[in-house]
Amino acid sequence: MGRLCTGETKQMKLTRANPFDERFFCYFIEVGGCWNWRGYLNNNGYGTISIDGVEEYAHRASWMFFFGKIPEGMCVLHHCDNPSCVRPDHLFLGTMSDNSKDMWRKGRHPICAGRPSSSGVKGVLWSPNNQKWLGIISRGYKKKSIYVGLYATIAEAQKAVEEKRSQL
Repeated sequence: MGRLCTGETKQMKLTRANPFDERFFCYFIEVGGCWNWRGYLNNNGYGTISIDGVEEYAHRASWMFFFGKIPEGMCVLHHCDNPSCVRPDHLFLGTMSDNSKDMWRKGRHPICAGRPSSSGVKGVLWSPNNQKWLGIISRGYKKKSIYVGLYATIAEAQKAVEEKRSQL
């Protein structure tokens, strides 16, 4: 079972047997400056892709494709605060500590996600980097938060968060 990739110059059926670069460039779409992953997304909004039989986060695969190996102990972080983005100039390297500080600064840390926010709606936070409302669901201490999305209005974010909660 594969995916059909259509481009200006080619049309092909994609499977894991296709080389990484052929698959990678067919699995994102440019939206608002970001390259949003169109393949599989996990509950936190991060894309994955198989490389030589190993599942890898799509943003990490993008970094490796464009810049090379990720140094040991380093994470690939997003300037844009969009977990599905694979655009290389939206990515940067940082330590786990840098990642935690970045989450705190942007109000995405799991502890922040359960607290009242500037919106007054649980799970809806303002993302200053994106100038949009961030929907996020806290699943309790030491459990991963679930990224819901970025929205233009509090009402849109609240509706999306409530719908996602009802699915859990």
